[in-house]
Amino acid sequence: MKRLSIWLPLALIAAAWPAGPSLGQTTGPSGVVIEEYGPRPSARQITTPTLSTGYTAAPPARPGGDRTHRITRLLRQNRSLINQLKRRYDRRPESAAGLAPAWRRDDVSMPVDPATVGYTPPTTDSLGPGAASRRFDRRRPAPRVFRLSHRQLARLIRRRWPLDLAPGAIRVRTRRGRVVVHTTIDPRLQQFLTDLLAKAQVIQAAAVLLDPATGQVLALAHFDALKTKRHQCLRPVLAASLFKVITAAGALEEGKLKPYTVLQYKGGKYTLRPSQLSRRVTPGTTLTTLENAFAESINPAFGAVALYYLGARKMNRYARRFLFNRRLPGEMPVGVSTYIRPYRKIDLAAVASGLNKKTTITPLHAALICGAFVNRGRIMAPWMVDQVVDRRGRVVYRGRPRLLAHPVSWRTAKRMRRLMRATIVQGTGRRIFARVDYDSVLSRVVIGAKSGTLNSKDQTLKLDWFAGFARERSRYRPGGTLAFAVFMAHSRRWGRGLRAQVIARRAVRHYFQNLFRDRRRRPTVVRRRY
Repeated sequence: MKRLSIWLPLALIAAAWPAGPSLGQTTGPSGVVIEEYGPRPSARQITTPTLSTGYTAAPPARPGGDRTHRITRLLRQNRSLINQLKRRYDRRPESAAGLAPAWRRDDVSMPVDPATVGYTPPTTDSLGPGAASRRFDRRRPAPRVFRLSHRQLARLIRRRWPLDLAPGAIRVRTRRGRVVVHTTIDPRLQQFLTDLLAKAQVIQAAAVLLDPATGQVLALAHFDALKTKRHQCLRPVLAASLFKVITAAGALEEGKLKPYTVLQYKGGKYTLRPSQLSRRVTPGTTLTTLENAFAESINPAFGAVALYYLGARKMNRYARRFLFNRRLPGEMPVGVSTYIRPYRKIDLAAVASGLNKKTTITPLHAALICGAFVNRGRIMAPWMVDQVVDRRGRVVYRGRPRLLAHPVSWRTAKRMRRLMRATIVQGTGRRIFARVDYDSVLSRVVIGAKSGTLNSKDQTLKLDWFAGFARERSRYRPGGTLAFAVFMAHSRRWGRGLRAQVIARRAVRHYFQNLFRDRRRRPTVVRRRY
């Protein structure tokens, strides 16, 4: 019964289709060339040892008509059955001594009758078992498509990347022709920040905005009055009090401190001397919480956190976790943020509070660190190339989100958002963001940040930092989170230049204003249940 079930479909076709030439061309061992016919009748020339060279035989008529096509169509639909029949037929000993199958991938044809055309089937020794089926089932390999790897793309772009990024498409020449690079830069946001930094009346400025959930760089604007020919967003500068973010995150991750833990310090808030780090309570001792010390950027309080709660080893560990002393991956030549391990107590306190002149960070790196706290403690790899298209319109490279590091847990990220939120409400940013509740755009956004100021190494510039995050108050939507970092280099005296906090507020407002406006323009789809 098993053998009957296998040969039944072939028997039906054989009854409906008389023996005759089938589609394809087969050469026997004796040099006989057989031209076979397919389902569509056409005149073919059959050359045999007993026939003349110019003899032309017409294909025989196929009785059965629609019934034969119907059976053939049913067998075509069941590809698995056809392949199973081919494999079993090739393994049978009759296939070597009897009828040779002439299977094709596109149609189902019956074996050729050797008695009709004088055909001698090939032997197993010459072609091997299943040679006829392998001959027709051979598939041509797909043409190779030129693909760009991430490393190859970085090599191409780093040589030709302009200092002033033109949003949209950039044409790059490769060995295989020209390709068009489409970036993730938002044209409206990039142009707005470029014009704003040019009018800020500062010596150097940089502004980075990115999506912390995916790592997409949305804006990378800079201004350089010194004409150093280096992109200020990718150049490392002194971190200043921005490094307090690493100190606070490490203390919260270790479980040694909570946002409401009471700390003590002596003297002023923005100085740091060994006498201010003593744990001895005196009449000049001031009590504060970790949240208030972070909001007001109190240097002696963070020096005490590094000395008595973390230590040099743990500070070094969390600096590595937050990607210091490591080159960031990406299409851009980003500088390396440096952290030098201190060995004296006063140096450790200075590093933790940001008062040393050795710890550096790039604006892009600062935005990635602040974006991790709104992304459940995860740092995504920055990328700004959406896709690369060749001259034929084929996509040879497509950018994708990639996890870069996971320095802290989601619980620590939640507590860090509370500390950074306190900077806006009661800390160093309360004056610039005082009336955000009355703003039509910023009232719908939650903002958290950290500020920092420090003189340059040669005491000629005053560095100003402001980095943080912004997210919608409502439920999460695509594009509803933002990480930003703004760096400004003023003259020794502040002068009339705009502060970094002002630039950050205007950039955040411009981004969310465009986001809310684009959402209103989209058609609303109403789904009803009946």
